[in-house]
Amino acid sequence: MNDIIIGDCIDILKRAKREYIDLVLTDSPYNAGYDFDNDSMSRDEFLSFTRRWISEVVPTLKKTGVLCCFINEDYLFDFHAILKERLIFQRLVTWHFEPYPRCVDDTIDNRAEYILVFSRSDTFTFNVIREEPSSTTYDRWIEYVDEQGNIPYDSLTPSLKKRYKRENYERNPINIYRGSPQGNVIFCRRVKDNDEEAKYGRHPTQKPEPLLDKFVKMYTNVGDIVLDPFAGSGSTLVVAKKDRRRFVGVEASQEYAAVAKKRLADVNLTDRL
Repeated sequence: MNDIIIGDCIDILKRAKREYIDLVLTDSPYNAGYDFDNDSMSRDEFLSFTRRWISEVVPTLKKTGVLCCFINEDYLFDFHAILKERLIFQRLVTWHFEPYPRCVDDTIDNRAEYILVFSRSDTFTFNVIREEPSSTTYDRWIEYVDEQGNIPYDSLTPSLKKRYKRENYERNPINIYRGSPQGNVIFCRRVKDNDEEAKYGRHPTQKPEPLLDKFVKMYTNVGDIVLDPFAGSGSTLVVAKKDRRRFVGVEASQEYAAVAKKRLADVNLTDRL
């Protein structure tokens, strides 16, 4: 517990405890030709590999567990179909990021990856997190709000009054200071070589901590257990530690596992995202 295991995730997951994990949050291989294990296969080989690791990771989830898996557009529908054989689909989240300066003149530039969210049952942890407050909302409603920033029901437009019943609205009113609940499109910049989270070396597909933090906080509570079977340089584990969750990671590369261990050692109990 609270460590990274070096080895093949399928072999390790075969021996893992059943119904033990609250959240699997992982950036599994995309078969995109990167220079690491399981990323340069034929399509059939890759989908067979994907089925095998998913078949081993699902039994580790509690009945109330959730799986969040990053994937690109090439295999999005394949992953969805494979996961749906064993789990219940909840949400497709789009991670939108900034473009790199480059010349692309033969296709639409790719500025997104995807996160498939599945649960093992209809009962699972979900905590509302909020986006940054919108300046448009602030400007539109500032003259109507009370001292706490809540918009009174009587100040709502007729269309909003149709949408919300008064008794429900007054339990959780719109507030111009706290932002809207997190939507299914998240903008977050990619990790760059000079970022603090890449100081020991950047994994080719490293995901930013603020992005991973959203999923950890939405789908787990303090003390819950997070598993990343493709831990890479340890970003999911670092976020889990900062958020006071327990964690387990598996990584085939000794090089990246060493980076993950250094990053985890740097995390202080006072660090928070």
